Amino acid sequence: MRRHRFAGGQAGFTLVELVVVVIVVAILAVVAIPRLNPRAFDNVSFHQEALAAMRYAQKEAIAKRRNVCVTVASTSVTVRFARLEASTTCDADLTSPRGATPFVITGRPGVTLTATPAIPGTFYFDPLGRPFDAAGTASPQRTIGITGDATRTFLIEPETGYVH
Repeated sequence: MRRHRFAGGQAGFTLVELVVVVIVVAILAVVAIPRLNPRAFDNVSFHQEALAAMRYAQKEAIAKRRNVCVTVASTSVTVRFARLEASTTCDADLTSPRGATPFVITGRPGVTLTATPAIPGTFYFDPLGRPFDAAGTASPQRTIGITGDATRTFLIEPETGYVH
């Protein structure tokens, strides 16, 4: 593109170039700004945090050789562990990977948890990392969904405790 020189030797843009840039910026604003929904970011971040909390709980159960309890409510996930080896009573707070005690993940307003089997409820990871319910029976496959702008889900496998 040819630049026009002014009296002081400075170069500038032509009016046509400036109009084209303004049009391109306007098109990007119309297309991109509606997609920057803060609720979508809250939904994705809560999904990732809840998924990481479940994986961490399962790994801590194996590492500590203790039962680790996961309490799922409609807007939060709490992780605790049993001090005694064979106990299903989770009486100790688990420290989160960030060093926070108690280990609680809380969703932003408008973001909720749904689960199959239904919530609220507590399930456990045993010392082998397998999930089971409060009665001590093997837990069925759990599907946990986070609902906000859209529903994102993850599964907890019954035999292995694999969270994905």
